[in-house]
Amino acid sequence: MGWTPIRRIRILSSEVYGQMWNARLRVLWSGVLIAGAACGCTEHKAIEGAFSFLRTQQVAETTQERWAVDYAGDWPQYFFLKGLPSVRIRDVSPFIVSFIHHALAHLVEDNAEALGLDLEQLATARSMRQQAIALLRQFEAVPWDPARGTFGFWPYDVAGPSFTQPVEDVLLALAKGPILNGMRTPINFDIFPNALAIPSDADVTATTFAALLDDDLLDGGYGVNSAPEKFLSDWRDTGDVPLRFRPVWLPEERAGRS
Repeated sequence: MGWTPIRRIRILSSEVYGQMWNARLRVLWSGVLIAGAACGCTEHKAIEGAFSFLRTQQVAETTQERWAVDYAGDWPQYFFLKGLPSVRIRDVSPFIVSFIHHALAHLVEDNAEALGLDLEQLATARSMRQQAIALLRQFEAVPWDPARGTFGFWPYDVAGPSFTQPVEDVLLALAKGPILNGMRTPINFDIFPNALAIPSDADVTATTFAALLDDDLLDGGYGVNSAPEKFLSDWRDTGDVPLRFRPVWLPEERAGRS
């Protein structure tokens, strides 16, 4: 049974975009070299500065404040509603974290001299990776979920709707997004229409798998619970079984296939 990769979600006639500096972290080590050249810094100082930034920005403790929930091991993430640039909403997602983990996976003893980092910094990098992995595992589908074994972009919506059905209908009418009827919603956005909740998706599962495999290789983690190649192969869209999610925008010729 396949699932649809989620590229963008439109909310209340607005597209959700990740904060730009979060996107830059995905190409951290190439980016810092460019920045280092621009400011006249050496490569080692640029890399050390980027590492220091990640170290100080990683969330140390889980917070439960209203509108500001965040998980330990995360790096601060936000999204904006297009057309409302002054409204910044705190987000929690494993996607950015997995990319940062990938960058930190290069901070190992074999690369220490080339990167200009000492053993203490490498130990700190390992601790940062382990904290990131602990966060990633919180987004794994629970055993009773038909998508068990996968990972989702947002947490499960455990609180349920925080408004009445008429309000939900109005919000949904204003929204410009795919109706996926999933179970995951942004944790700090209480008026997110339930019908726009997303299922686990391929992008997050694949990037999280990569981080878990690196964790097993570098930091003594226990990897993934199944052979990744078989797991991902079993979830391919081969058309052999009915789709579990049948959004209204899916072409009719595809609606009966997985």
